[in-house]
Amino acid sequence: EIFIKILDYVQRNYQKDISLTMLANKFNINYSYCSCLFKEATGITYSSYIKCLRMRHALNLLSHSDLTVSQIAYESGFKDSHYFNNSFKKLTGVTPSQYRQAPGTYLPNLPKMNIKIPEF
Repeated sequence: EIFIKILDYVQRNYQKDISLTMLANKFNINYSYCSCLFKEATGITYSSYIKCLRMRHALNLLSHSDLTVSQIAYESGFKDSHYFNNSFKKLTGVTPSQYRQAPGTYLPNLPKMNIKIPEF
């Protein structure tokens, strides 16, 4: 049940600066336990999970908004637009600007997030 609350919080606040340490403190659980919950439930680390949420939001904004790439980076939760550009290119093979010109052409390599609620 605690993980459902954590997951809900992350999904509503991924654009903010929320570290795993902050989550563990907020929900009064051990950092390692919190990390384990994410890995068990999602199959990926917390940092990969939040990056994936942010990238999905950025992909949507690139396809459906007129915001600049820098605005999209910050709106999606990336503090640094250069980091966003590099991460985006690693995922899609193209820059955010190139993706925006033909969004259906490039398929991002985002990890699958089949969430299973762990029974700890």
